[in-house]
Amino acid sequence: MDIDIKAYKLDSARVEKLVRGDKRYDHITGAGFSKLDELLSFMYGVGIYNLIDDIKSSLKRRPDIPRSFIHLALALRPILEITGINQVPQKLFSSPAILKKMGLSLEVIEGGFSPRNKRGKNLPICLDTIYDEAKRVEPDQWQRLLSGQIILLADKKFIKKHPGIYAIDSTDIEVNEGTQYENISKTAREVTEIDKNGRMYTKIEVIYGYKLIMLQSVEEGARYIVAAVLVPINVHEDRLAYPLIRTAYDILGPGYIKTILADRGFFDGDLFKKLMDLGIDFIIPAKKNNQILSDMKGLVKIPGYSKATGKKGEEIYGFSSLGTLSSCLYKLNGILTEDGHGFVTSLKVNTGARLEKTINLYSKRWDIDNYGFRDLKKYWKLCKLPGKKFNTVYTHTFLILVMAGTVEPYKSNKREKFVQKGFLSLVKANFSYTDELIIYRDGYVGIFSLKEFLLLMDLPPPSEEAVFRIIKYPQGKGKLW
Repeated sequence: MDIDIKAYKLDSARVEKLVRGDKRYDHITGAGFSKLDELLSFMYGVGIYNLIDDIKSSLKRRPDIPRSFIHLALALRPILEITGINQVPQKLFSSPAILKKMGLSLEVIEGGFSPRNKRGKNLPICLDTIYDEAKRVEPDQWQRLLSGQIILLADKKFIKKHPGIYAIDSTDIEVNEGTQYENISKTAREVTEIDKNGRMYTKIEVIYGYKLIMLQSVEEGARYIVAAVLVPINVHEDRLAYPLIRTAYDILGPGYIKTILADRGFFDGDLFKKLMDLGIDFIIPAKKNNQILSDMKGLVKIPGYSKATGKKGEEIYGFSSLGTLSSCLYKLNGILTEDGHGFVTSLKVNTGARLEKTINLYSKRWDIDNYGFRDLKKYWKLCKLPGKKFNTVYTHTFLILVMAGTVEPYKSNKREKFVQKGFLSLVKANFSYTDELIIYRDGYVGIFSLKEFLLLMDLPPPSEEAVFRIIKYPQGKGKLW
């Protein structure tokens, strides 16, 4: 049964009297959301709530609702599977339990934040306020939020300070031609299709939209997105590669980013030099028409290269101190596969073991597609844009990145102390987890503990006291059984 909370008035005493009389109720729901409770507490304990509170917008008038609540409501959209802002009332504001965890009382939910609101409408706030705020927050504020989150996660030791492997790549966020999205552009791409006779053919397709470029860790259990930028779709990614990597380097500091993996779209000699100046290694495919690839194909005919076998049994050749990339002041190392594909790298490939390790390492580049962009589009609804203003698209994109970056450490075994810390803090802010039930009856709503509900329904007490055993593990940790 769907309940419109605006049609119910808060009066626990009235609900208690009605239910006690005939043991009936219109609807009942729990006030706890288990893992959502835990996630919110984790966000609070780690400090992500404070970062969201600090987001500023250009709206000069004072809104009728705290901006931090608007930003948190927007941040929770992907978690609650809300694809459009217009779905916020039915999927977020219709759940008193979630709103209570976000700091609202049922009086506020019923009466709204603003005395100017007509009673029973636009509650707890007007939907236009959320749209208005989403389009007014400048991109630099969301960039600051993502950077602040990475600093927090590194400080809490979720992102470990050791030589890490990162991939940089881009993905398109397409929109329909003719739509009035701000700051979009168009680009042409070659696509392969199959005709009615089953024959493959290629054609040129023009697409419109944005491009998301991001730097992500590709190590299992720590796939953090540490830097990102959203640009029109025709902006070439190699122009933004170094600023993005440098931003992450400055945020994390030396010792975090050891190796960068990228596709040939980032093949640029000047980028190679700057990475080597920072002490960052790289592996990037050579462009087909580049002289350095032609040189490797010539050098394979002359003794002096290293040799290894790939995962599929193919032969792989390694070359050291290649100096034919004029845009890079340093000599590079190269890898040539049996089928003629080449890679440039700063890593040593002068022995078979080093060569094999380097080529196998490059296979992790696909993790940014498999565990990055694919998840963002399929599960986080990255391409379901909630508005046409560029700031709104930026808000949507970066809150998804931040929430995805929040869930990543939440899944780890280190979250417990932050969840606990979160709960202690939330108790003081009236966010505490309870066993409460929300009961709806004849136009009234009341909140009761589970024990109170049992008494209302004249249900018998437990047959005996529950006995809990504590199992002690060798590490000294206990677990309820």
